[in-house]
Amino acid sequence: MSIKIDNIVEELTEQYLEGDRYNRPWIIGFSGGKDSTVLLTLVWLALNKIRENNPNIVFKRQVYVVCNDTMVENPVIEEYVTIVLQTIQKAARDQQLPIFVKTTMPQIEDTFWSCVIGKGYPVPNNAFRFVQKK
Repeated sequence: MSIKIDNIVEELTEQYLEGDRYNRPWIIGFSGGKDSTVLLTLVWLALNKIRENNPNIVFKRQVYVVCNDTMVENPVIEEYVTIVLQTIQKAARDQQLPIFVKTTMPQIEDTFWSCVIGKGYPVPNNAFRFVQKK
């Protein structure tokens, strides 16, 4: 690996092991895009490094990979992300890593189409986002 990547993995390793008094979990927002995939890969490498250095470690902090199903995604992309998330969960389980996949969905009254058509909200833009708490 490159020196930059090694340094990032080392920093993630230190941060994970340092923890805090509550052993709060890490939460990684995952879309299936390049940025979230790189972040997850770096965390995965850090956890593997921890395991290599201490094969008997009991991981105390969980890592949640959270993906939001907006219910407006292209079906091909939606299927791809579903397969990727299943693969992540299986690989984490097989490698005994503390990584867990969670998918969230909005309540029916908060979906994109319910807000735009049903409630008459304008389509979100830089100045208006109805996906945030009102």
